[in-house]
Amino acid sequence: MLRDNFATIGENRSRADATSTSIYTMGGRQESRFKGGFYFDGEAAFQTGHLGPDDHLAVGLSGRVGKYFKAASAPHFGFEYAFAAGDSNSRDGDSREFVDLFANNHIHHGYMDLIGWRNLHDYRLNFGCNPANKLSFDADYHKFLLHQAGGRWSNAAGGTLGFDPNGVSSKQLGQEIDFTLRFPYKEHMKFIAGYSLFIPGRFAKLTRGTTDLSHFSYIQTLISF
Repeated sequence: MLRDNFATIGENRSRADATSTSIYTMGGRQESRFKGGFYFDGEAAFQTGHLGPDDHLAVGLSGRVGKYFKAASAPHFGFEYAFAAGDSNSRDGDSREFVDLFANNHIHHGYMDLIGWRNLHDYRLNFGCNPANKLSFDADYHKFLLHQAGGRWSNAAGGTLGFDPNGVSSKQLGQEIDFTLRFPYKEHMKFIAGYSLFIPGRFAKLTRGTTDLSHFSYIQTLISF
């Protein structure tokens, strides 16, 4: 259950109608592993309750299939699809956008954290392998579309990055490519390096006012005890 205890006005209400948010999330998850290295996992979540004074009703879905190979470099390929409902009408007093409860989406929807599990279609291709001893490599490609053209583009933290309430800026949000290297240095220390590129689609270009590519790179040291 999500209860924030903050006064939210709602889509078409006055400040006098402001009330706190109470959203209930129910769902399930299934994981399966098969002979030959094939795997599948999927989950579904259904939400009901109130976002401020507005009635809330939304759904989120995700599924992944892939295969691991027995070669020395242990390559694997996968495809993932994720869906989160959006709100097509921001003035009707009904909340229909799926609320992502946790802001840790980058392993699912791109390491740049430009995309949240809200108002979304995400088509993801993944490849990974171990090209050398103790070294692992992953590459991801994402194709992002909005579910509702009149809904919001939200980042991983739920902040609005783009919005066209008239729904005329298309649903083409953009594409992202992620490369990740992991290298265990010692028993309790690991280095992680990555590079990501975001290519804006028509919606991102029109609502953000730029056609520039976005770049993100990092080096991370992970120490465990």
